[in-house]
Amino acid sequence: MKSLSILLLSILFVSTGKAQERADTTLKYTAIKWTVQSLLWPGNFIQFGVERRIGRYAGEIQSGLCLPVKYDITDTINNPPGSLSGTNSGFTARIEARRYGKPKFKYRNANLFTGIELFYTQYQASGSGGYVDTGKTIEPYQDKYLLNKSMFGAALKVGLQQRFAKHFLIEFYAGLGVKIKTVRQQGMFNVDHRSTKIDFNFGEPVLGTNATLAAPLNFCIGYYF
Repeated sequence: MKSLSILLLSILFVSTGKAQERADTTLKYTAIKWTVQSLLWPGNFIQFGVERRIGRYAGEIQSGLCLPVKYDITDTINNPPGSLSGTNSGFTARIEARRYGKPKFKYRNANLFTGIELFYTQYQASGSGGYVDTGKTIEPYQDKYLLNKSMFGAALKVGLQQRFAKHFLIEFYAGLGVKIKTVRQQGMFNVDHRSTKIDFNFGEPVLGTNATLAAPLNFCIGYYF
């Protein structure tokens, strides 16, 4: 993933200044975009969105579905063969308002932007991880289970969008916000045992409903007209 990010950043800066269109307050376009869930937590989501820009302001809506990856959860602790099997499912939706900055110097087709987004995600997928018995009556062990998770929240974002080859664009963004998560599971050996990982978009889930940081970090590609 690090190599992919370096490659995409190179495309951003190599292609700047090559197109002749204006990138000021008169610019208007509609863009169709594609992205994955997140660079921090790719998951199995594929998302598509539509951005409408008028001058320095834009609005965007985006939605996506979880790829139907099959799972068959079998372990020697709590899930015998065939007890938990199925297909990953889920959806995500996001709405965003953003403001573009004025391009500087020769980078007439590159714009920094700030934005705020509201999002909702719900999915069901298999999970696994290491656990430690808090009572120390058994050794650390690996466990598999079915995870059900929903979350909603808001985040402030900053990013860079680059338009190139007349009708294509690419953008990177990062942000920080808060989200409320509800996490449930099926087939976990003992919910009171402590996870050996930390929950931060990836890692083992904290069960129940709780608030945590949201840290969107992603890229997307698109076609505008």
